[in-house]
Amino acid sequence: MTVPSSPRIRRYLTVVLRWLFVAVSTFILVLWGGLYVTDHLLTKVYTAKAEIQLAPRFCSPTPRVFNPTTNAPFQGEVETIQSSDFLLPIIHELSLDKAWAQRIYKSKEDQLTDQEALDYMQKILKLEFLRGANIINITASSDLPKEAADIANAVADRYKTMREVEEFQRSNEGIDALKDQIAQQEKSVADKKAALGKIAQSQSTAYLNAQRDLDQQQCLLDVMNTRLRQDDSDPPLQQSPVQIICRAVTPEYPTRPNRTFCLVVTTVVAGLLSVMAGSFVELIFLFQRAGEGQEI
Repeated sequence: MTVPSSPRIRRYLTVVLRWLFVAVSTFILVLWGGLYVTDHLLTKVYTAKAEIQLAPRFCSPTPRVFNPTTNAPFQGEVETIQSSDFLLPIIHELSLDKAWAQRIYKSKEDQLTDQEALDYMQKILKLEFLRGANIINITASSDLPKEAADIANAVADRYKTMREVEEFQRSNEGIDALKDQIAQQEKSVADKKAALGKIAQSQSTAYLNAQRDLDQQQCLLDVMNTRLRQDDSDPPLQQSPVQIICRAVTPEYPTRPNRTFCLVVTTVVAGLLSVMAGSFVELIFLFQRAGEGQEI
């Protein structure tokens, strides 16, 4: 095994130190540049998420009227939330059409048209329905943290209110239908009493049958009145068909760009460029010495 001479060892160390200086300098510059671009030049996007749990429309706590068209639970709920009738009131309430016109579209107009605002809202709003848990995840993205949280919470609150109003209306429809049935039953009882009054009060079979029929109709009327009193007192105690499991909170850190991912990529690129820069400088140095006729 040949042991390198002392001058050659010094030469190796000189080359390594020269390459190390250039490589480290390049690595630091590229890494700093990548972090600067990530933190200051790239647009930050913040994401906020709210979670709501639904009860099927046809399985409300006190069902009143069964509608065959709603037999499939949760059918069309996501489409309802994404509709213009649902989203436009939220856009106007939060004045998003005005904010986006200046900040996103850089428009000369004071506010966006309804269609432009709706298109952008549908772009930044994501709905994920978890069938097994009957949960809808409402995710909103924005370059402003508070705006993302406000949008997600506004969607959750509006949907909850909408379903509660529908449930209240359905409850009232059932109560109205029950009142109509009671009115009909009261008329039937009155007719039975009138018919019974025309029969002589004796132990005749006709009289006993009429009395038995009247008792049955009166009993049914009492049951219906009891049900009406219960229904009148139930609505305030009913559970909402939509429960907000988790409200959106203002995010502290952006979801895009992913700083960790950018740091890894920048580190790899900085390492490659540092090696290339060191090799390139070393080659220039060697060619320069060769051109001067010095020993390489």
